[in-house]
Amino acid sequence: MSNSRFTSPGKANNWLILPQFSLPNTIPYIKWKGRDVNQTNGHEEYEILISTTDNDTSSFTKLVTINEYSTNYKDWSLVLDDYSGQDVYIAFRHVTFDAYLLCIDDIEVGGTYNLDLAIVKTNVPNVVLSPSSFYIGNVVIDNKGITEITSYDLNWSLDNGTVYTKSYTGLDIDPLTGSVTVTHPDQPEINTVNQHILKVWVSNVNGGPDENSSNDTLTYNIGGISMLPTKSVIIEEGTGTWCSYCTDGAVRLLDILETIPNTIGVAIHSNDVMSCADGDTILEHYIAALPRGAVDRVKYEEYDDVGFSRGDWKTKTIGRTSAIVPAEITIYPEINILTNVLTVDISTTFYGVFNNDYRVSVMIVEDSVTGGSEYDQSNYYNNQSGHPMYGLGNPIVGYVHDNVLRKTLGSTWGLAGIIPETTADLGVYTYTFTDTIPEEWDINHIEVIGVLQNYSEDVNQRSIINSAIGDNVMVGVPKNVSTEKVNVFPNPSKGIVYIEAENINSIYIYDIIGNKVYEGSDTRLNLSDLPGGVYIVKIDFADKTITKELILY
Repeated sequence: MSNSRFTSPGKANNWLILPQFSLPNTIPYIKWKGRDVNQTNGHEEYEILISTTDNDTSSFTKLVTINEYSTNYKDWSLVLDDYSGQDVYIAFRHVTFDAYLLCIDDIEVGGTYNLDLAIVKTNVPNVVLSPSSFYIGNVVIDNKGITEITSYDLNWSLDNGTVYTKSYTGLDIDPLTGSVTVTHPDQPEINTVNQHILKVWVSNVNGGPDENSSNDTLTYNIGGISMLPTKSVIIEEGTGTWCSYCTDGAVRLLDILETIPNTIGVAIHSNDVMSCADGDTILEHYIAALPRGAVDRVKYEEYDDVGFSRGDWKTKTIGRTSAIVPAEITIYPEINILTNVLTVDISTTFYGVFNNDYRVSVMIVEDSVTGGSEYDQSNYYNNQSGHPMYGLGNPIVGYVHDNVLRKTLGSTWGLAGIIPETTADLGVYTYTFTDTIPEEWDINHIEVIGVLQNYSEDVNQRSIINSAIGDNVMVGVPKNVSTEKVNVFPNPSKGIVYIEAENINSIYIYDIIGNKVYEGSDTRLNLSDLPGGVYIVKIDFADKTITKELILY
């Protein structure tokens, strides 16, 4: 940003000199964005200059004068073919008389060709329900050459089959900075549950070949699936007791969890008593400031990082819930009350053939975490009427923290080798994690989250594919609790079961693989609709939990 308005009217003479560049032997260019901040006092004027010797201002030769008439950024470019292969300095010189401010951004120096049309990106799904078709939409095509583009062909083929071509004519795509976005009218059809290769490319540029074929083509792997898995979304909230704005992050996360089905919240603490090594890894790579957050660790194009502002969490979560994914995940956690040993059986079911590096992990989170002053929460919104945190104090003494990430089993990036490189349709892949829960964690407030994630060398492409929360099953006899006070009879039973005990809060019954088949507080149960087998009866009291084994036949 350069100033051209002074206390006494005068002409600016502000220089921006770039480091020395070795210009390529292909056609060299410079392009940039410029804007006039305020045109009340006239537009901004500046020069582009070049030097082949040094960066002293007296050594520069003016190439062009630019007048900025727009308060929005405008694309500019300049071909430097007279300086091919030379080492040069390039400068911007602001020379406006008594206006206001000039902004220059996104400066790029490189080499190009006369004809160079590039396909930059498209919007195609990675997974589709078979059989179905889809549009190849939002195809972004950039003119990277120095010749105006008036026509081209957009093509695609699936699995190297029939080529579908759409010709575009009568165009006016500016050199170096011009871009168009189109949708191909023909739709690929996915009719099997295999992995398919979609190729999209441009050709016949201005009626002839493109001089640079390296950026003409994009290739995608698209998988067909036989059924739609249930999709859950993880929202990872960066937070800290010292962060006064993080109370608003907690409010927004709670709103998401209460209003959008199949969402899972994880609070990742930074530099406080609840921070952990696995959380620090996520913060280091994804969440640069608090309170930002990540949604399924997806890298959205409009943000610089995987983590982004809390104001957009809900919108991105809603969009992510409709994502079609290749697999679903189920999780069966079991906590031994005597030993605090956590055993987690995790299972992923794929509904198609996919070639990828998929990995699994388990997040352990804890609710209702509180304690001494080190748990008190700084609160910027204490004096903001209407905010849910209004009037609660700053800090909030005795603040109760939910969704606190305690540990990740299988590492932050997931455990490799459980899911094969090529999955099978209806393939089921299982693994058992074990860990010991520290005594200072409250096992009654522990939640266990199963995670299926993508692995890539690019850390920004390690998105979470799917996730699930398991219902904890407590096993073992609680310390200092006599089971003689609880009677489950008859056992074995044909279906009618009585539970004899005093002051029961709730009763849960699970089958042998951890599925909850009953929840309530009745002491006379009719379970005759359940298949015969072994079941676990968990009985919650105000101060303890007791489990019993029940056999139905």
